[in-house]
Amino acid sequence: DALQALRHVDLGRRDEVHATLAALMLSGPDQRPLFDAAFDLFWRDPDWEGKLLGAVLTFSAQERLAQRDFDTLSADEWRALQHLIRARRTHLATERTRRLRAAAHGSHADLRASARLAVRQHGEWLRWKYRRHAERRPPLVLLLDISGSMSQYSRAVLYFCHALMQSRERLSVFLFGTRLTNISRALRERDPDDAVETIAQQVRDWAGGTRIGAALSTFNRQWARRTLGGRATVLLVTDGLDHERIDLLGGEMARLRRFAHRIVWLNPLLRYAGFTPQARGVQAILPHVDALRPAHNLASLFALESLLAAPSARRANNDKENPAPWK
Repeated sequence: DALQALRHVDLGRRDEVHATLAALMLSGPDQRPLFDAAFDLFWRDPDWEGKLLGAVLTFSAQERLAQRDFDTLSADEWRALQHLIRARRTHLATERTRRLRAAAHGSHADLRASARLAVRQHGEWLRWKYRRHAERRPPLVLLLDISGSMSQYSRAVLYFCHALMQSRERLSVFLFGTRLTNISRALRERDPDDAVETIAQQVRDWAGGTRIGAALSTFNRQWARRTLGGRATVLLVTDGLDHERIDLLGGEMARLRRFAHRIVWLNPLLRYAGFTPQARGVQAILPHVDALRPAHNLASLFALESLLAAPSARRANNDKENPAPWK
């Protein structure tokens, strides 16, 4: 009964969840103190939303929600989708650096540390100390189109970015419509709704026009050198429907390609089985990307994780190794 009732309330509202459970579970006022104490403990769990959502939504319901197009979701489905993203644990690739650090085992013997250990053991060389290459996650940069045609998709990707930001220190996120806005600091808010509210106050061109070429020009000149060092991956999230200054767009994509180790284009238009690159903006972007993926539902975002979890190899020849999905 409790799980059935919770399907009809906002799981993000503490008062609604508390009142619903109390009405179903309490048979007398003497039970109220114990119930309140147990509810407080449950609510303090940082992953309480994911656990509660998992109880309310069956696996098949979660699968159906993951396949729904972002542009068709109801308000309740949006809330459920946000909780699914928060409960997700994303594993991203690491890369070996030149820096060495102490390790229990390894291929590099640390003579100095081994000698110091021998001195502490009265000159007896009992075991070796080692060093190995430290690992770190390569930088990840998201360039997210918030123009009118991308509004709903950008909103979903923002929540995905927030989940990534909580466990990744080298992540930069920029929004662009008619201008470029760096929202990396705002996404570090612990609560995703607070983060999105802060971003909404910061960004003035949401659901407006789009000038992809101009936005990329600003990024390339003001941010690329600061954010794209160390084998960085760029996720470009846009439908490519820009009809202004196509020559500028093509030139700035070529410039971005020189800065980035890898460019992955996430395009919601790939949800259409018969999609072909007819728009001039799409044609200008396409030659400069290393991978092209859909980004229209939760399943497509979760599929992106496997790409990000794999170490990126040298840049491939796009025409031979990464054929377009419509070929």
